[in-house]
Amino acid sequence: MCFSATASFTAGVVLTTIGIVSIRKSPSAAQTMFAGIPFIFGIQQITEGFVWLSHTHHSFAAVQQLTTYNFLFFAQVVWPLWVPLSIIRLEPIHKRRAAEKFLVYLGALMSVYQLFCLCTFDVYSVVQDHHILYVQDYPVIISHFSKAIYVCVIFLPLFLSRSAHMKLLGTVVVLSCVVSLLAYRIYFVSVWCFFAAVISFIVYIIVHNISQTERPVPFHLKRT
Repeated sequence: MCFSATASFTAGVVLTTIGIVSIRKSPSAAQTMFAGIPFIFGIQQITEGFVWLSHTHHSFAAVQQLTTYNFLFFAQVVWPLWVPLSIIRLEPIHKRRAAEKFLVYLGALMSVYQLFCLCTFDVYSVVQDHHILYVQDYPVIISHFSKAIYVCVIFLPLFLSRSAHMKLLGTVVVLSCVVSLLAYRIYFVSVWCFFAAVISFIVYIIVHNISQTERPVPFHLKRT
């Protein structure tokens, strides 16, 4: 998170708890992947808590590079595939749109590319003005193109969904992205991930609604 280790750890604990509850409420395996979003965000925030500690406490300095790479792995490798795939799995197979499938494949390619960059180019983190700046020496031209793809695979699946709650989630996520870009541009990776993590509690609401909708009717209430 963009303020302190304490804030990151607090957000991480709250989100992992919400994630566990969401997973337990998911009525089927198809929904579990989507329900796990807050849990993964929680782990990501806890990881950034250790990034903070590695910069502020000498005893944690040895894990600085490892935790930096772990945070970026979640931010840049996990989410481009996890988000579109988890959303399309909520749809019945016969109702899945070609655009949704395309975004899953595009997200997979994006994840592979980001993993390649993460393993190939120099990456490190620094603390500036009470924020964490992730410095990534990726190819500049390709980097701009990949950012556009990242936005597409994260945002578009939310708006292609038939669920009104999913569209609400998409709207809030987009607004958080705009605020992060306008107010914290150079710290975007850290700040936007925090905003996205906090609003992922909406995932719990969506999963709760799904569980209520798909709850089996008690045998004594079924019509004969």
